Amino acid sequence: MTVESPADRLSLLADFGVTVSWSPGAGDPVEIVALFDNATHSQARFAEELPVIVSEATLTLRAADLPVGAARGDAVTVTAVAYLVEDIMPDGQGLASVHLERDHS
Repeated sequence: MTVESPADRLSLLADFGVTVSWSPGAGDPVEIVALFDNATHSQARFAEELPVIVSEATLTLRAADLPVGAARGDAVTVTAVAYLVEDIMPDGQGLASVHLERDHS
């Protein structure tokens, strides 16, 4: 059970978030307000021996604000930088984390 309401989440995003342009597959771009973190670091192991530090951009937004049909590979623009959606992970409490990969095309 969450403590905050959808209005509380929207207020948090309005105060600290940025406007993101999300282009779902075949649909028109949608503007969403989300928290943007470009300094997420995690450690992974390659071949169970070599540690690799991974840096990825992450959006946190209300799950209800995800565009219809949102999926891996969608184009997202944050502060004039192009990204592709790598993964969408709803938290079951009304928010979703979206992992992004820089679009180098």
